[in-house]
Amino acid sequence: MQADLEESKTQENAKLRTTLQEMQLEFQESKALLIKERESIKKEAEQVPTIQEVPVIDNELVNKLTAENEMLKVKLFMHCYFF
Repeated sequence: MQADLEESKTQENAKLRTTLQEMQLEFQESKALLIKERESIKKEAEQVPTIQEVPVIDNELVNKLTAENEMLKVKLFMHCYFF
């Protein structure tokens, strides 16, 4: 009876060690994959093309604002000159 109990414990310990080794191997593989994925993402982020801004000019609005500025300059000049 005692020998059977010892044998059972030995077998259970062997199973647990095997399971632990398998888990450690899976962990190492997962860690390696994560490192590889992180490096891949870094490389990909460095290769993202730069978006170049292209100015859009609304000539009508520019002309309107220029005219308004000229009108304000005249008003300012008249206000300073006559007051």
